[in-house]
Order: sequence, then C-alpha cells, then structure tokens
Amino acid sequence: MAVRHEVENLIRRGNIFYWRPRIPAHFTACPSGSRLSLSLQVSDHRKAQMVGRKLNTKLAELKLHSKEAMSKQQLQKLFEHERDKQLERLDDINMMARRNGRGGDVVEMELDLEAGWACQLVAKFGSRVELTLETGCAGLTYLLNNGVPQTHVDAIRANYRAELAIARSPGFEDGIRRLIYNFEIEDTVANRQRAMSKVFEGRAAALLDITERHELVDKRPE
Repeated sequence: MAVRHEVENLIRRGNIFYWRPRIPAHFTACPSGSRLSLSLQVSDHRKAQMVGRKLNTKLAELKLHSKEAMSKQQLQKLFEHERDKQLERLDDINMMARRNGRGGDVVEMELDLEAGWACQLVAKFGSRVELTLETGCAGLTYLLNNGVPQTHVDAIRANYRAELAIARSPGFEDGIRRLIYNFEIEDTVANRQRAMSKVFEGRAAALLDITERHELVDKRPE
C-alpha cells in the first residue's frame, strides 16, 4: 500500500519512495488527471524528501515558464487579430476613397499616419499616463526619434487624447476582458495591461502600413 509523506507528491511503496506529480493540463498528449510515477531509487526518508522537494521546485518552474510562454503566444495572436481586423476596415475605406477619386490624396495617408502614431503612443506608454507631447515629453522624443515631422505633432496629440479616452473607458476595459477570455489568457491586472497595449499596437501597425494602401500617393520628399 502506498503511504503519503509530508512532502507533496512523495509516496512510499514498501522500501522505495516514488514521486507522483499530476501532469500539467497543457500537456495535451496525456489524459486529463494523469500522474507521473518516478521511482527515486532511495529508501532513506530524509534523502527522499530532499529529492522530492527539488523535483517539486523544478515542476513549479516548468509550469511557470509554460504559462508565460503560452501567454506571450496568445498575446501575439491577439495583436495579429486586431491588426488584421483594422487592416480590413482600412482597406474598405480606401476602396471607397478610390471610387470617389481620392485614391492618391496625401491627406488621407496623413490621417492614417497621425492616427497610427497616436495608437502607438498608447501602446508604448500605456493608459495610466497622459503625454503632453510638449518639449521635454518622452512621447515627443519618441515621435521625433522615429522620424515623425514636428508639423504633425499637433494632429497626433489630438488623436492621442481621443485614443487615450477610449483606453480609459469602462466599455473598453470590458472589451479587453472579453478578448482575454476568448484568447485563453489568464485574467490578471498585468495581462489586461499587456492586452490593451497589444490592441493599440495592432491598430497602429495597420494604420502605419501605408505602402500598398496608399500606393497612388506621391511619397517623394518635397
């Protein structure tokens, strides 16, 4: 008969100790609730406890790393989902613009770029701070370092404030919770912040991807 000891997952059968942890659920090749049975090849109680504790620590690290890797993968999928959804919407708008003879309108392209940089600021700096985009502001430095002309800063600021208001709204937070649930991401404060950043990063990536959408615009510097 197996006898359990005070160290988790450690049992004794006869004179031999075994380590019997439950196999993590994300190991889908194993039936749910399965346990590993590993003979420690020791009969000394203290030595078996030491080995059992070390194995439990390794198992906890494995679970943590697997959960972190899974969250990163799911967050990347969330980003791609939001980017592709935004690209589809922008392509529809661009098609209508072309039909109305505005396919090569530089103003349409600049509107996308200004909105894109506004979303990128929310993704980069989060929703808990409000950037002024004035001299000395980290957000302004970020824009200028990425080649954004100073002449577009005022328009980006207006877009940024609008996007920030959206990011801070209760409805948006509810939407983030639904996305986290749909993408099987653990619902924590940190993951909600990461998901919010990925949503805005995805929108920014779509808006700033102007090469094909605005291919008729003359992009040569004046």
